[in-house]
Order: sequence, then structure tokens, then C-alpha cells
Amino acid sequence: MVKVILQNSQTELNNYGLTKFAAISKNIIEKECTKIQQYFYRYFQRDGLSNTVTLKFDLRYNGIAETTEDHITGSVIYYKDHQDDIGSLVHECVHVMQMYQNVNVPKWLTEGISPFMSPLPQ
Repeated sequence: MVKVILQNSQTELNNYGLTKFAAISKNIIEKECTKIQQYFYRYFQRDGLSNTVTLKFDLRYNGIAETTEDHITGSVIYYKDHQDDIGSLVHECVHVMQMYQNVNVPKWLTEGISPFMSPLPQ
């Protein structure tokens, strides 16, 4: 099972107006990332996939969300106004599970696989 660690404090989430969204996102990402992890293992024999994903909402981040290794950063500005868009965070979780190491994979491939694997609407 994949565990999501919220990096923000409860005070930060309250100040951002994201307390409920963060809790719901955490639960859905754990559930969906676990399915994605099992899929990658079953069909691609991908072992050693991350069991932990760190989720942080950042006031300074100007995009929607991004992934670096096993860390997902979401924009406070975006999610404050789009609390129905958990699918974009699940999309980023697919990137965590793709975890291409020592391989130069074209961006179109990683971005193309992600919506296919994300069961929630983007």
C-alpha cells in the first residue's frame, strides 16, 4: 500500500483553505496510487516502486502540480479555486510510479501514459 505524507502543517492548510481538500486528496491518492503501483508491478515487472509519496501544497508554485522523484507539489493558488481537481494529483502519482531511472524517456510518453493510468477525470 502506498502511504501519502502531507508535508504541510495543519495551520498552513487552514490558512490556505485546503484542510478538507488535502485530507480527501490524501485518501484518494493513497487508494489510486496503490492500484497504479500494483499495475506497474504486475504488467511491467517494475519492482522497487515507492511506497511513500510526499504531498505538499506550495504558495510559491505557479503551475498546477509537478512531480520530483516521490514528491508531489501542488499550487495553493490553483487548488484553492479548483478543489474538485483531485485527478491532477493522481496524474502526478502516475509519474511517481513510472520512476524512470537512468533512462531518457520522451516527455510525450510519460505524459501520454499518465492520463491513461489515472482513473479520475483530468
